[in-house]
Amino acid sequence: MKLLSSVVGGFAGALTVTILHQLLSRKYEGAPRPDLPAADVLKVAVTKPGEPARLKKPLMASTAAQMLASTLYFSLAGTRMKNMFTAGSLGGLLAGVGAVALPRKYHYNGAATDAGKKHKWVTIALYLAGGLVSAMVIRWMDRRSRSQLVSPYNPPMESYKPVIDITV
Repeated sequence: MKLLSSVVGGFAGALTVTILHQLLSRKYEGAPRPDLPAADVLKVAVTKPGEPARLKKPLMASTAAQMLASTLYFSLAGTRMKNMFTAGSLGGLLAGVGAVALPRKYHYNGAATDAGKKHKWVTIALYLAGGLVSAMVIRWMDRRSRSQLVSPYNPPMESYKPVIDITV
């Protein structure tokens, strides 16, 4: 059950990041676009040198690949940590800093995420929100699954009540 709650929580965090950055990019003209470097990487990865690009919709494919990778990454918030919110916030912060710093270092479209200080902080906040959402969903699912389980060694008090009380 722990694995299921971690994966569902990771998916919730990845979905949060994706929805927030898509909403921001549609609402504001200069919003950060962490999906553009991923689209560039995907175009380079699937084409051979000297051939035209084979992907018709690289943004859709990169969004799906980013969702899968983010789901796996954010699901780590539920593994072996007593405080999932610490793990979720640290994971979100590290993912945000990586999304800001790594594209420029590896010569991809870094202008999409680090055009200015505001873009950097918004990008980090997007990933921090995803980490916190994943931690909340994992914690909620763990608590819910624990409350439904009844151990035979520690049954509830209602099980000791007699079904028929016969007194003579």
